[in-house]
Amino acid sequence: MSRAGDGRRKFRYRWNHRSPIHRIVVRAANRILPLVPHPVKYAVTDALRRGQQPYRLLVPGSVAIQVGAPRDTLRAGRSRAMAFARRTRAQGQLLVVEPDRASVEEFQRVARRRGFDHIEVVHAAAWSERTTLTMRVDPGHPATNFTAGCATYSTAEVARFQEICVEALPIDDLVDRAGLDRVDVVSITTNGAEEEILRGLRRTIERFRPYICLAHTRGSYTALMDALGYELMGQDDRGFTFRHRQAEPAGRSPVRTGHG
Repeated sequence: MSRAGDGRRKFRYRWNHRSPIHRIVVRAANRILPLVPHPVKYAVTDALRRGQQPYRLLVPGSVAIQVGAPRDTLRAGRSRAMAFARRTRAQGQLLVVEPDRASVEEFQRVARRRGFDHIEVVHAAAWSERTTLTMRVDPGHPATNFTAGCATYSTAEVARFQEICVEALPIDDLVDRAGLDRVDVVSITTNGAEEEILRGLRRTIERFRPYICLAHTRGSYTALMDALGYELMGQDDRGFTFRHRQAEPAGRSPVRTGHG
């Protein structure tokens, strides 16, 4: 990879919701982009993501899980959950897990309008066990929501968040409840809770060995994912995509990686 490419990636990952400039730009975009018709803005983002990880791993008929579906990214045309919904339709399945009720309801409304009947949206937090979590919610920028103890903010930054209590469930339990007999991709785009969520994914990993995508909220996941039998496949627009070292477990149909 060229130095220019490395520089672009470093800038992109510094350009995140912790940056004051980023928040200003996001607020401005969130006023404008909701006015753009949904099919138009997602046609544009689909074209930009064509051939990129993890989107190219999904085709009509794939089964995917997306943890995190904030309504501000949905309105902006950047929702990974909606991108997955568009790519898996026609015999596919998508399980979306989102702890913010307002985001859940908005995603469900948009999905119904688009005729996406292959989606199940669960109002809960993904976690390592069944419990109740305290979450910090920013009504103006839900993509920054976080579970207490999983992200560090200054006192001034925390002041903009509201505190809520949310039911939390392991993804393994949700997979069992949904009766999924295959999982091709699991994407976790949360704010610092990735390691805890992975602890609730052990059975799914053992059964299906899905590709796993993790948001760039910590320095490196290499050791963590290596312990689970995974290797880095490449960087993506939110962080990293990993594949299991035993890529073709028995009983699982391979995911086509064409641009579909």
